[in-house]
Amino acid sequence: MGQETIWFDAEPVWAMNYHGFILRPDLIDAQRAGETIKLALSAMYAEGRFLDGFRWAGPYREYVDKSEGGVDLFSGEEAIYYGGTRAYGLRYSGGLIKP
Repeated sequence: MGQETIWFDAEPVWAMNYHGFILRPDLIDAQRAGETIKLALSAMYAEGRFLDGFRWAGPYREYVDKSEGGVDLFSGEEAIYYGGTRAYGLRYSGGLIKP
């Protein structure tokens, strides 16, 4: 599990949390899942994107992200498929923090 927070003038203004899990350890381990996510997110960020879904295909793996909402309030799920089988999943949510 993890959390990311953006601060402005010593106050938290935006945050997201996430929880990832290996579903098929016979198909993927934490290192390969991390490498796949890093490559996929780098490709998505290179397009100047953060939400609205994304697909990326790498060697033997496919990364799929689905989300709802905007930067102010969102939730979503990412998955890694290996040979068409879902091997990894992650759920996330976040948005603006209001006093």
